Amino acid sequence: MSSLPYTDNQPSGNHSTIQAVIKYGVRHTKVAMFWSAIILPVGYLPLLIGGLTTTETTVFIALMISNAIALCIGHDYQPSNP
Repeated sequence: MSSLPYTDNQPSGNHSTIQAVIKYGVRHTKVAMFWSAIILPVGYLPLLIGGLTTTETTVFIALMISNAIALCIGHDYQPSNP
């Protein structure tokens, strides 16, 4: 058997490309969560004005939990930074 020398077929910039993609994904997730945290409370009003039945209470709690998660993830997003 002949042995071939090991060659790394990966491009040298592969690591930085992966980091850039991850950074892009994290930033856009934070953007979505930031704006979701702002928009989600609008859904509270119709639920609270109409009164909460059993199913509406479940929806209200799910909406509050979603808002809390959005706040936690998107809290450090700064719209002024591109």
